[in-house]
Amino acid sequence: MEAMAAGKPIVATNVRGNRDLVVDGVNGYLVSVNDVETTAEAITKLAEDKTLRTKMGEEGKRIIQDYAIEEVLKEMDEIYGLYI
Repeated sequence: MEAMAAGKPIVATNVRGNRDLVVDGVNGYLVSVNDVETTAEAITKLAEDKTLRTKMGEEGKRIIQDYAIEEVLKEMDEIYGLYI
């Protein structure tokens, strides 16, 4: 989350949690657990392409806004406010 908020593209394993935040090919890459070759390829692709890094980083910043404290508090208020 912090890397996305800082505008960095993500390379993460394709597991629950990561899949909630990383859209493969949009704001980073999801790779299989223990897939060293694909992980290295994803990192290399990003290292060699500044335009791709920037594009994915900006998309990550957009995606992570749904998790900003203001949004989370608003959702909590909507959820718990119904029962008060």
